[in-house]
This record gives sequence, structure tokens and C-alpha cells, in this order.
Amino acid sequence: MTTLPQQFPDLRFAPENLYFSDEEYNSIAKEFFGNAGPETLTNHDRAFLQAALFVAVDKSEKAGALFGIWTSFVTATPSQSLVKLAKKLAQTGAKYLYAAYIDDDPKYSAVGRAGVQYSAFTTEWRVRVGTGDTSMLSNFLKFGT
Repeated sequence: MTTLPQQFPDLRFAPENLYFSDEEYNSIAKEFFGNAGPETLTNHDRAFLQAALFVAVDKSEKAGALFGIWTSFVTATPSQSLVKLAKKLAQTGAKYLYAAYIDDDPKYSAVGRAGVQYSAFTTEWRVRVGTGDTSMLSNFLKFGT
């Protein structure tokens, strides 16, 4: 079984890249895990919660692109040639991926939320909150910080 840092090797944050306030981090924790977490957050906690948010947005964008491609395929008329179908699929996929990358206000969907809630993120956060031990969380801080 792979760990969260192995699944998301590029998600590493330096302390200066932890962008939210503690109140916002607690809102993220409450949204994903049902509880706001400890009274005092460490950078370890902040990096973990920020990684969970990034994963939710990423999964939402991928699901949106796949849904768009699937919709264009299902709504295609059977009389179209295979070349036209393939072109339509490629255009639809490109449109969704392009829109995701230029969106200045990234959002996450129920798919993205579920991707976090039904993963090791939830287990690790609940153990961390229950025990008070930050070593129970996967480390998403950059090495050496």
C-alpha cells in the first residue's frame, strides 16, 4: 500500500507557501473531516490540510474533464464518422482541460471531496486529532523545513 506522499510526490510546501489563516485551515478540516481539529495548528497540520485541498481540486478537475468527454461521446449521433467522433472527443477534452488551467477561482466538486474523505487523509487526520500527535500525519512540508 502506498502512502499519501508516495501518491502525491509533488505536493510539498515550504512554510512560506502555506497561504491560509488558521481559521481557514480549520474550515477546510471541518469541511472534509467533520471537525475543526486542534486549537493550535502546526505547519505540519497546515501543509497536510493544504495538500488535501489541492487533491480535492485536482480530482474535481479530472472528473469534470472525463464527464465532458463522456457526455460528448454519448450525445454524438451514430451517423457521424469515426473521425468526426474522435475530433469531437478531442475538442471537448481540450476545452475542459484548458478551462481548468485558466480558472482563477479553482473549485472542488462532490467527487473531489469524496476523493479526500474516502482516502487516507481522513484516517490520518482523525488519528492526529484524537491523539494530538502530529507525527501521525503524512509530511507535506518540503524536506529540511
